[in-house]
Amino acid sequence: MVCEGEIDALIWQQIGVPALAVPGAENWKDYWGNLLEDFSRVYLAEDGDSAGKDLWIAMSEHIDQGNTMVVRMRMPDGEDTNSMYLKHGKEYLLGRIKK
Repeated sequence: MVCEGEIDALIWQQIGVPALAVPGAENWKDYWGNLLEDFSRVYLAEDGDSAGKDLWIAMSEHIDQGNTMVVRMRMPDGEDTNSMYLKHGKEYLLGRIKK
């Protein structure tokens, strides 16, 4: 799971999903895609705002190639992983993962 922000990544790890954080959507570095190329599927827990959409675009341009697929998990408008966890809990987030 790739998240925008360290708190979101900590939430995913707390519920048993390996995660890493991008320190803000505007800070994505194109070469980071190379770090994920050995995975067949990478999930993005996209924040429900324009910055989250920008991160999705950047990731899909630099990862969604070859054998790696980026799976978009957009949170509702104005929400992120942390807020949805606080409102709905672990099962909600785990239920968002498409296998």
